[in-house]
Amino acid sequence: MKDIRETVRQLAGRWSNKCYAVLCLAVESALELPHDDLQLKEVLLAVSKQNGNTPEANSRALARSAQDIWERGDHAFLEEIFARRLENAPSSKELLSRTTSAQRSATAAGNQTITARSASWRRRTMRCGW
Repeated sequence: MKDIRETVRQLAGRWSNKCYAVLCLAVESALELPHDDLQLKEVLLAVSKQNGNTPEANSRALARSAQDIWERGDHAFLEEIFARRLENAPSSKELLSRTTSAQRSATAAGNQTITARSASWRRRTMRCGW
């Protein structure tokens, strides 16, 4: 879960939003599913069992996290995960699917996080308290 949190922090616009905790739980739940079978309803039910919220509330939280990442997050890192230039905000399912897929690849390669960041990025995040 620590590496998932680090990946989401790199994407995040405002890490303090509670919706990012739901995104982390959703990625963790999606990693337990077969590679090509990402069913959002199943993931939302698994997250609901973990955090006690309804699947609808978790769905709204995922949508908020996707919107917040698009408005305030790291677009370069988001495009790196999607492996293409993004013209519009990704849907919550797209974000979950691509983040899960990138996390699987990073785990298979033995990396803790999806990509290594520059020293200047690490200095900026240290100043922000992450």
